[in-house]
Amino acid sequence: FRKDYKVLPYEASHVDMKFELRDEVKTTLTTAVAYKRRSAKDMVLSGESKPALMELVSVKVGDTVLTPDQYTVTDKDLTIPAALLLDEFVLEIVTKLDAGANTSLSGLYKSSGIFCTQEEAEG
Repeated sequence: FRKDYKVLPYEASHVDMKFELRDEVKTTLTTAVAYKRRSAKDMVLSGESKPALMELVSVKVGDTVLTPDQYTVTDKDLTIPAALLLDEFVLEIVTKLDAGANTSLSGLYKSSGIFCTQEEAEG
């Protein structure tokens, strides 16, 4: 419902995604997103690590690579404290994933030896 709409704390203005498809267990995804801050809230990015068997490799804000103690990862969320984020910044996240183990037919998966993608927009 329109009455339930809330402005997100960060606005994405540009997205770059790079897939390195070496084989189903060594696929690397590098995502770089340009953001503008709309509030002083922490950045919370939601996602699921299963069934794609994803592994977070690195998180970079601007030119600064964050150490694991600077952000929080759960089964469903990556949270970066607002204090580490500028008014405008590029967030780069590198993830390794096993496309062959992804049986959900969503995201990146492998079917009959062919890499495939399927995403549905939300919101």
